[in-house]
Amino acid sequence: MRQSAVILLSKGKDPSAIENWRPISLLNVDRKVLAKILFWRLSSVADGLLSRLQHCLIQGRSTFTAVLAV
Repeated sequence: MRQSAVILLSKGKDPSAIENWRPISLLNVDRKVLAKILFWRLSSVADGLLSRLQHCLIQGRSTFTAVLAV
């Protein structure tokens, strides 16, 4: 799960120019499934915590209270 294959794909323009290539990492399928499961679980937990932990643009909350929460 810690290894990936990095390949270069051409953008279809001049192949002699380095800016016309982009690297792509090919990851293991197990890693992709685990990442989706973790994202789904964390996003469902975060929905309940977001309003309590959000500090931006909420009156009475400041950066100081965010630091204290951490």
